[in-house]
Amino acid sequence: MANTEKRFSNKAGEEYDLFSLALPHQYEIQSKAVETLINHFTGADSIKVLEIGFGTGITSSELLSKDKDIHLTGIDSEPKMLKKALSKLQFFPKEQFELCTDEAYEYLKKQEDQSFNAIISVWVLHNLKRDFRNKIISEIFRVLKSGGIFVNGDKIAVTEPALHKEHLEWQLKKFDVFEETSRPDLKKEWTDHYIEDEDPERILYENEFIQRLEKEGFVDLKITDRHYMDAVGFGTKPQ
Repeated sequence: MANTEKRFSNKAGEEYDLFSLALPHQYEIQSKAVETLINHFTGADSIKVLEIGFGTGITSSELLSKDKDIHLTGIDSEPKMLKKALSKLQFFPKEQFELCTDEAYEYLKKQEDQSFNAIISVWVLHNLKRDFRNKIISEIFRVLKSGGIFVNGDKIAVTEPALHKEHLEWQLKKFDVFEETSRPDLKKEWTDHYIEDEDPERILYENEFIQRLEKEGFVDLKITDRHYMDAVGFGTKPQ
């Protein structure tokens, strides 16, 4: 997240796993993001992966369970997420992963060129203001090894205004489930969060994301597995 912006320091962050109640395709997006990363590598003895924003450890667990050759480094700017993620990963070999609390841009700046085979982020980059997000994408390209892949499972808005409005209304309606489960506080926090994401300085559009990756030098760019507001976007760093 941005240096001073903590968008999950509230109840939505404390109980992030409940988000799946309002997002029926949450697991599919995360699973497809992980599958895209793993399918990029064939016959690799070791895959060094950086996860930006490990959250409660959902994607981390999926990665580690799918391929024993993955060594995962996870970073997240929210200290309260570390304990939750470590609990999810407690049954994986300790030498297979390391998690730390750090802000993405600051962490990336400390890494050497071509440090990771793959970088993955799920529902993180859309939270950032555009200028800061672009700085992070530049650093992602720098620290990614040649032939590596960057995968972003995220809220990636379609460019057609009417269709985007339809997607947003669908998602806001899904937050009614929190009233049905006696958690109107979560409905308000998630609704407010999604409205904030519509800020012109924050919203992540599909065409903008692809153009930014292309500008950095990524190739083989694709957006796949769209479900309303969410999709998987990825690109590779040329050999």
